This record gives sequence, C-alpha cells and structure tokens, in this order.
Amino acid sequence: MADGLIAASIGVGAGWMQSVALDAWTMFAGWVIDGYARAPALMAGLALLALVPPLALIGLTVNVVGTLAKRQSQSLDVEPMRTVMASALGLGRPRQGWLVLEGTEQARRPLPREMVSFGREEDNDIRLEHATVHRHHAVLHRTPDAHFVIRDLSGPAGNGVKVNGERVAQRSLVDGDRIEIGAVAIKFEARHA
Repeated sequence: MADGLIAASIGVGAGWMQSVALDAWTMFAGWVIDGYARAPALMAGLALLALVPPLALIGLTVNVVGTLAKRQSQSLDVEPMRTVMASALGLGRPRQGWLVLEGTEQARRPLPREMVSFGREEDNDIRLEHATVHRHHAVLHRTPDAHFVIRDLSGPAGNGVKVNGERVAQRSLVDGDRIEIGAVAIKFEARHA
C-alpha cells in the first residue's frame, strides 16, 4: 500500500513539473512573439546576443579537439620513458656494451673505451668503409650515470643516425637497439649490473 502511495505521489510530482515547464515555455514563447511584434530589431539583437555563449563554447571545443589531435599526431619523445622502463624492469645500469656489425663475419665487439667514434677515416675507433658513412659520422659514449648514448655528428644535412628506424640527433641506447650509421647496421648489446 505504501509503495503504491509513493509511486502515485511521484507520478503526480512528475506531472506537476511537466506542467510548470510547459507553462514557463509558453510564457517565454509568448514574450518573444509579443516583443518581436513591438520591437523586431531589439528582439533580433537579443536573439543574436543569446547565440554568443553557445557559439563561443563550440569554438572552444573545436580548438581543444584540434590541439589534442595535433599533439597526438606529433611524435612523442619516448627517450625518458625508455630509461624509466629499463630501471623499472630491473635492468639497472649497463656495465659493458658490445656492437655487432650486421652482414659481416665479425663477432660482437666490446666497446673499447668510454667514447667510441664511428666513420670512414682511419682515426675513428670503428672504421666503417661505406659511401653513406661520413668521415666522422657519430660517437657513442658512456655517461657519468652509466648509460650509453649515441650522437650524430653528420648534421641535419648528413646521412644521419637511426635507432630502431627513427632518425635521432642523440639517443640513449638499451640492449637490443638497432643502430644505422648511414647504410651500415649495427646491433647494440649491453650487460647490466
């Protein structure tokens, strides 16, 4: 019995609210029609004024959506994420690094020093005799915090350095990275502490 009484009172309340809303809309519509009949220019100006906030909201929404789309289309800088992921996976800091030149009979070569230079000239630590390699093309060095970082010396107009297919000016390396110096491919390997 009580449930029926509550449902009936809710129904009456909902009906009453609909009636009030309909009455308010009818009064507003009547006011607009009457105002337009007396002063059409004033009512047209008020209508335009009433359109400004929704149009501004639409413009703001389009701007925000455009900005988000632009940010998503730009390449993200994953370098800090790579370092954090390596630490989170317990990889620690690399103690030793090796290079494996792809397409050669050579076994993996340990990095002989804290800084290793790559290029066509004989004064480089690792000489790469290929037409796409500059005389002094890149350096690989170990940072004070024990990360291995490769840096392109060929410049923006040069043949560049790629890590895992992405051209970079400088990049911290992790085990398994594929480095391309010009057209020469090298795999970087690291043993962690």
